[in-house]
Amino acid sequence: MRTTPFPAPLNCDQAEELGQIIGSVMAISLQAASALINISVRRLAELCLTDTAVDAVTGEFLKANEEGHPPAESAERACRWFTGAIVSVAKQITSDRPSTGTE
Repeated sequence: MRTTPFPAPLNCDQAEELGQIIGSVMAISLQAASALINISVRRLAELCLTDTAVDAVTGEFLKANEEGHPPAESAERACRWFTGAIVSVAKQITSDRPSTGTE
């Protein structure tokens, strides 16, 4: 993994590297959120893996990158943000669901 922030604008190789990092951030976040709220990773992926989510995670990563943080730290920040967002959305969805009396 790169140790220095990404330059702007990105070339094709750097854009591909960024895409791999963002994919990893999202996968790690889904696994962490799944463990925290006891919802399967597959279900969370169905709920949370959208173009908007990819854009938001990328934005969080790039914000930290622009502040001069190395990619590992930028990824960690984006991962914490996305995990928190997933947990928040999942809690909202489950609290809005009517009780069936079988839970």
